Amino acid sequence: MALVDAIHRFTFEELAIRGALVQLQGVLKQTSEHAQYPADVQSLLGQALCASALMSSTIKYDGSLTLQVQGQGALRLLLAQSTNQYGLRGMARFDDPLPADASFAQLTGQGRTLINIQANKQARPWQGVIDTNYPSVAAMIQAYFVQSEQLDTQLTLFANETACFGLLLQKLPDENSDDADGWDRLTQLAQTLTEDEALSLPAAEIINRLFHEETVRIYEPKPASFSCNNCGERVEAMLRQVDRAELDQLVADTGKVEVTCEFCAKTFSYDAVDLAKVCDPTTVSASSRVQ
Repeated sequence: MALVDAIHRFTFEELAIRGALVQLQGVLKQTSEHAQYPADVQSLLGQALCASALMSSTIKYDGSLTLQVQGQGALRLLLAQSTNQYGLRGMARFDDPLPADASFAQLTGQGRTLINIQANKQARPWQGVIDTNYPSVAAMIQAYFVQSEQLDTQLTLFANETACFGLLLQKLPDENSDDADGWDRLTQLAQTLTEDEALSLPAAEIINRLFHEETVRIYEPKPASFSCNNCGERVEAMLRQVDRAELDQLVADTGKVEVTCEFCAKTFSYDAVDLAKVCDPTTVSASSRVQ
């Protein structure tokens, strides 16, 4: 059954607990189809995409949230980004093949994860940091919320080669809640969800199956999509950081400079005229050709 790429937020009427569920199928395909990642890398990328979308669902901002895992092991980079409108993209760098049956901590080595929120109206991003010494992506994000946000969080992530899923539960501060067992009850219910169910059933059915004895308010779902907008501008900004003599030499040797976006695989080609426009700080936009 085809899944709908969307984020579903919900709350429990009688408890100070909120939830969000995300399922991605088309987004995962578009994110990885040009890279042809092996199955284990595809799974990690799917988990990271879901985690970034779910984190975005808990924060009010206008811009983008980036989850960037920097590893010193076989998994060298795992990056997922979500806008506040759930435009998603991601990528991975790794040593092939990854060690079999290795935990997330073992794959990343002595790594760290940066969580950046870049608001459109703010010059400098907000940044959080957490190490990668956790058995899974889900365990790492849970720890981040507890340590940095002081919010009890349970995160469930599933992913295979074609689809990915995430379920987030968070306990909110509320001195008026009279259900002391509510958090334990809901997190235990969430743990009964199987991977087959998560990657095949509609979101509303999953929520109703898990929490049918609770009073749940499900909000209108928000669509998620693959988005790599403005990558040409980012490529031009990168070229401005490269020594101009090196760029000129490439043009002299090959007639052009080519840069391929690692997120969407678009190739941008610049000849001598294009480079003159890109490297001129008074020029707003270059006439680069996309191949």
